[in-house]
Amino acid sequence: MMRHLFLILILVCTGCSLDWPDPAQGTYECAADADCADGYYCKTDIGTCEAESESCADGSHPEGDTCVPDNDVLSCWDGAQANDCEEDAPDNSNATCTEVVENSGTYECGFTCRDGFELVDFECVEVFACPGGEHLSGDVCVEDNSLTDCWNGSEGFDCVANAPDFSAGLCVPDSNTGFFICDFVCNDGFYHDQNTCVCPEGEHEDEGSCYPKDDVEHCWNGESSIDCTASVIPMHAQATCVEINSGEFSSFTCDFQCDLGFVENNNQCDEIVECAAGQHPVENICYENSDVQHCYNGNASQNCFDVAIPEGSTPTCMGIGDDLYTCDYICDEDREPFNGGCVLRPENMVFVSEGSFWMGCDESDPQSDTECQNREKPYHAVYLSAFFIDTYEVTASQFKACVDAGGCSYGAQPGDSTYNVAGKEDHPINKVTHMEAVAYCDWVNKRLPSEAEWEKAARGVEGDKYPWGNGAKSCDLAVINGCEGNTWSVGSLPAGA
Repeated sequence: MMRHLFLILILVCTGCSLDWPDPAQGTYECAADADCADGYYCKTDIGTCEAESESCADGSHPEGDTCVPDNDVLSCWDGAQANDCEEDAPDNSNATCTEVVENSGTYECGFTCRDGFELVDFECVEVFACPGGEHLSGDVCVEDNSLTDCWNGSEGFDCVANAPDFSAGLCVPDSNTGFFICDFVCNDGFYHDQNTCVCPEGEHEDEGSCYPKDDVEHCWNGESSIDCTASVIPMHAQATCVEINSGEFSSFTCDFQCDLGFVENNNQCDEIVECAAGQHPVENICYENSDVQHCYNGNASQNCFDVAIPEGSTPTCMGIGDDLYTCDYICDEDREPFNGGCVLRPENMVFVSEGSFWMGCDESDPQSDTECQNREKPYHAVYLSAFFIDTYEVTASQFKACVDAGGCSYGAQPGDSTYNVAGKEDHPINKVTHMEAVAYCDWVNKRLPSEAEWEKAARGVEGDKYPWGNGAKSCDLAVINGCEGNTWSVGSLPAGA
């Protein structure tokens, strides 16, 4: 306590103040910058504090009474103080002052080894130089293209150890760097797939070689390779390798094939029976080639009852020539083959099968000079899909029913019209416009036939002039000019149909 009072008394009596001396006066002695107040530095040659430069440009900081760059190796600015990078740099190196990426505007000291030296345990040691085309590996020089020490300019790699299975390692020139890189070449039978060597599709690897999956001596079961020739097979047979699962992960199993003249029967090979002409053997029994349960196409026998057929049909074994057959079907009596199925025949309609017919007027006919019109030429074959068409023309009463229901309209004037005429209810409706005809067809959920469809249905497929053939026309066959009345009841001339 007395000591403290003594110090206070000394301060009071001498008139000293606790304020820091004014360093700008140059009377305050210093030995280092730390002895000076902020904004001042120690001018060590005279031992007094002097004011630092008032401001420095961006990228520099004050150093005494001058500004120096922040990246100066002798005054590297870390954001708080300047550091002399050469103090910590090892021998045989060049000090560096580089900006801190994560903290822009601040720098840190570093160093790089001089040419002929390399960094080892934070020291720069002299590099042992190998002849051109060689590099140091351990304490010996090896060629840069060594398979086990392939030089990429900075380190060596063992290309043999790094090569994938079923390949040979290579050390090849790198055009980008002028040094070398590891590569590999696949063994015979293998091919590159990214960074591996694999067998071609449909083959597998066995003991370092590729074999087809169905190779009888290397039969692939999905997991391993089996020698089918070592399997037990019956007399008169040869070992085979057959597929049991197809696709990407196909697999096979051992089997056998009977010798020529023999056929498999209960895992044995029996001598083949000889069938008569028009027959074929199935399980060593002879069947007719046309048998619906053993339909023979020259290569295989098929049970037609196992083949999918449309509803309303019956399977058949249809001849395709040369006493060969294939499975087909026929539609039931009340159905017709239409759009790949057997459809029920609509009431009052007839079926016209698909195929070609001759359309137009035949100029080779003796009557062509007087009967062929330009719009009917040329005479040509036309192919049509199957279709149904009404047996008879639309009657006047049928059309009136559509008008009465609001589905149709009729704009013809009275006269020769059959519309709404007593006694002509079953006559064909006439004087109907195209749009009126389309409306009627829509009302009955049908459509107008095309010109070709109408002509095929009327004249057949052989190019006949008329529905009844090529005979002369008469009132017994059709309602034509000169017949009594303009229209007759539909279906009243069956001989002309």
